Amino acid sequence: MDRFKLGKKWFWIGVVISLVYPLAGLIYAIALVCEKNYQKEGWILIVISLILGVIGVLLSNYFVNKGWLSLPTWHIIHSPKEGDILPLINQ
Repeated sequence: MDRFKLGKKWFWIGVVISLVYPLAGLIYAIALVCEKNYQKEGWILIVISLILGVIGVLLSNYFVNKGWLSLPTWHIIHSPKEGDILPLINQ
C-alpha cells in the first residue's frame, strides 16, 4: 500500500515550480492528479498554486497602486502608413 509522503521528490519539485510560477505549478499539479500514485500530492499543489497566484495578483495590484511598480504602456507613436510592416511601439 502506497501511503502519502511529503518526502516524495515530485511533490517538492511541484512546490518549487509553484513558488516560481504559479500557473506552471497549477499545470504540473493537474498532471499529478491524473497520475494514479500522485493524486494527493497533486491536489495539495493545486491549492498551493491557487493561493500563490491570488497572493501574486493582490501584491502586484497593491504595488501598482502605491506607485512602486509600473505596468508597461504600449502605444502607437504614429498612425501606420501604407507600406509600414509594424508600427513603432513603446518608445
